Amino acid sequence: MRKLLLWLAVLCIICTIGFTEEIEITVDNEVVKDKTQEKDLKKEINRLYDEIEKLDAIINEMDEEMKSMEKKQYPRIENLKTRINKVQSTISLYNREISQTKASIDSKKFLLAKIEKNAGISKFESTLYKIFIVINRFLARIFNFLLEWIQRIDSKISMFLYQRARKY
Repeated sequence: MRKLLLWLAVLCIICTIGFTEEIEITVDNEVVKDKTQEKDLKKEINRLYDEIEKLDAIINEMDEEMKSMEKKQYPRIENLKTRINKVQSTISLYNREISQTKASIDSKKFLLAKIEKNAGISKFESTLYKIFIVINRFLARIFNFLLEWIQRIDSKISMFLYQRARKY
């Protein structure tokens, strides 16, 4: 933008300089020079120089303002980046815990299936078997509840980060 304004000003100056040459008017074979137009053009050139200086000052002021705004926003951006990194590490930790919990549930289901195949040897073992089934189902429900809860938290965190990113 700044360069465009400067080129425009230079172009105006070049055009006006082309017209500053003395205009010759012939009256009865005598050459007469138009001094008033020359003075007007010089005034116009000086006015254009003044406007260029004003525009340059405004542009410099805007540059300084942008630099100060960037300096103010830099710590905020860095803070948001560190927060995002922390949340991403927390999400990855939750994902690892979810996968470990799923593996634990799968192993318990496998053991439960094995016990069901070998069940019925004695009354004591059958009661233990039933207790074990109840405990396993209870643990499976708790783990499923925890998994759903963690996934809801994960989706809420993701939505929060998305909304924060859209604000900035």
